[in-house]
Amino acid sequence: MKKHKIRPRSGESLAEILVSTLIFLMMVAVLQGAVSFATNAQRRSRQIRKTNQEICLALRKTPSVSSGKTADYIFSPDGNESNQLFTVRVSLQTKTVSYVDEEGQTQTSVFFVFEPEETGGADAGGETP
Repeated sequence: MKKHKIRPRSGESLAEILVSTLIFLMMVAVLQGAVSFATNAQRRSRQIRKTNQEICLALRKTPSVSSGKTADYIFSPDGNESNQLFTVRVSLQTKTVSYVDEEGQTQTSVFFVFEPEETGGADAGGETP
């Protein structure tokens, strides 16, 4: 009787190692792209917040300039003008704000603001709350 030698074949072939290395490198490349995208998005978000803060601070300090236009805002419980509770007359005003953007250039934005007109008390048709 012949004895057969059983050889253990418990290793990986060179092709299996190359394929697994290639898959690993592709996963690392995708991960690097995701990390790079997240870093750029975070940097851009910080810059937008900083610019927004500058605009808000400048907007608070800038005086309003009247445009001469007015409008009446009617307040009613159901949206029907015949059931109005009160009206507020407002004037359209503008505020011009200058700020420095992320490229270092000075930008100018114009904001339109509705502010209540100075009436000196209650409207003719309402009471002072």
